[in-house]
Amino acid sequence: MALTKVIGAGLGNVDGPVGVGTASADASALLTLNKSPTAAFGNPVLQVGGSTYTSGGYYSIGLGYTNATYTEPPAEIAYVPTSDSGGTTGYLTFGTRSVTTNTAVTESMRIDGNGHVTMPKQPAFYAHKNGTDQNNFSNSGSYVTVTWSHEQYDVNGDFASNTFTAPVTGKYLLCLNIRLHNVDTAASYYIGGFLTSNQRYNSLFDPDGLSADATYWTIAISALAEMDANDTATVVVYQEGGTAQTDIGGSNEYTWFSGCLLC
Repeated sequence: MALTKVIGAGLGNVDGPVGVGTASADASALLTLNKSPTAAFGNPVLQVGGSTYTSGGYYSIGLGYTNATYTEPPAEIAYVPTSDSGGTTGYLTFGTRSVTTNTAVTESMRIDGNGHVTMPKQPAFYAHKNGTDQNNFSNSGSYVTVTWSHEQYDVNGDFASNTFTAPVTGKYLLCLNIRLHNVDTAASYYIGGFLTSNQRYNSLFDPDGLSADATYWTIAISALAEMDANDTATVVVYQEGGTAQTDIGGSNEYTWFSGCLLC
């Protein structure tokens, strides 16, 4: 039977299972805490930190592999106080790293004192036109890719060359707004939407009922798209028949494309 060490004041390094408040460790456990859990918050079984206070200090727990060479754990959970008093307020942060080198983790998720959750590495982007129309797109009954001249943000660097590439498998919320100029009533129909590796998500309208060519027409669509890692999504328009006279408006207020990993 492995010898269990019971932690007390002044205990140095130990080798083998450690028991806290017990003389024997549970099977396969390196650390056994012998305390009945309470029915609510306020009396934790394990406390990291205590009477020592440092504003902005990381009261952290490291997870994963370390040795004499790799001293930085690949994951950490920490509480970071932000107030300047003993009864602190602060936030809980989760850190991870994406490289195999001995590198400190960076924040992947934060829960603040009010319960708000932010994930600074979560894929999200917003692209838009920047003043130049995309003129007279084809009326030949084929999909035309909408081009984007500016990115407002691209959190994970997944949007390039008018294309969003999913970094991981998941459900992605894609949103689109396009303003068309000079819509031709002679066209059989127009389509605008997303073209992904898995399927198309389209919005269709028929201009035949208009009394004259429309100066402006808006296509707005959203989809919760299932995408595998490395799947792509582009925005496309389609005109069937009529005259190739319709433009995609260049105003950043009316023509934009955004998306994020939702789950």
